[in-house]
Amino acid sequence: MLSAGDTLWIPRGTLGMFEPHLCVVVSDPAKDASRVLLCLVATWRDGSDPACKIDPAECGPVAFVKVPSYIDYRYSFTESILQLDVLLKSETINQRPPIPPTLLYRIRQGAVDSSFIPRGARKLLLEQGLLVP
Repeated sequence: MLSAGDTLWIPRGTLGMFEPHLCVVVSDPAKDASRVLLCLVATWRDGSDPACKIDPAECGPVAFVKVPSYIDYRYSFTESILQLDVLLKSETINQRPPIPPTLLYRIRQGAVDSSFIPRGARKLLLEQGLLVP
């Protein structure tokens, strides 16, 4: 079963992805398996949302982020754990190493600061008691 902080490699055309991306499970699937919040990791560029910039060094011993990156909250979405499990078992999407708890905390707090995150995504984190508003 997926847990908060797990990462998934989602290829283009799957779950609405316009290009392949690494996504982070940000909500707690044990609290709501019907709505698992996934946030997209993207390469940092000038003008990117500064709410949660990621340095490759903070990603832990398994460096899956190789360049300065950020959480692109605009493309946050929810999916059911059942659908994610089906896609994992069929190897349509791939699980990658989890992020460190300190980075998960920063991603969640960035959801408070970002003006780009969908309201429903922020609301889900608040409902689960994962944000300090």
